[in-house]
Amino acid sequence: SVGEHLLDLIRALGLEIDAQANEAALPPKGGETERALLGKARIGQGKFRQDLIARWDGRCALTGVDRLHLLRPSHIKPWSGSNNEERLHPCNAFLLSAAYDAAFDAKLISFADDGAMILAEDFSVSDAQKAGINPGLTVAALTEKNRTYLAEHRLLLTAREKRLAAGSTT
Repeated sequence: SVGEHLLDLIRALGLEIDAQANEAALPPKGGETERALLGKARIGQGKFRQDLIARWDGRCALTGVDRLHLLRPSHIKPWSGSNNEERLHPCNAFLLSAAYDAAFDAKLISFADDGAMILAEDFSVSDAQKAGINPGLTVAALTEKNRTYLAEHRLLLTAREKRLAAGSTT
């Protein structure tokens, strides 16, 4: 469809659509399941992805998987909490395969300054393995800037754990 073609073109230009509001919206009356999108576009994502592919030699920073369709740019310091420079800085991200990206984004895993994987308290080794995550993997070749961003990511993981301990589900 024309809409799908437009979305493909937007992605090819390195833009992403912030769809959080759309995800939370109730379906419209009359059974329609599609609607026109209005949202913020992330500018510079295409170059950012290319910079990460170059930085990580086209491979997942953990597994070595080299199939680009399976790899995701994974921000260390979240986009929403970053300034314009941090959002597109290649040291503020890893190139990760999908399961690792999802767990990292959800603050279920992080990494120590030596690159060793850290599991959240509520994400056991067994849970990680069921999700296809090998807790024994490490990120090699960390830069000092990676470590700075990782310190912030670990704080977010700890804050998430404290919210869970206090009974919050978010």
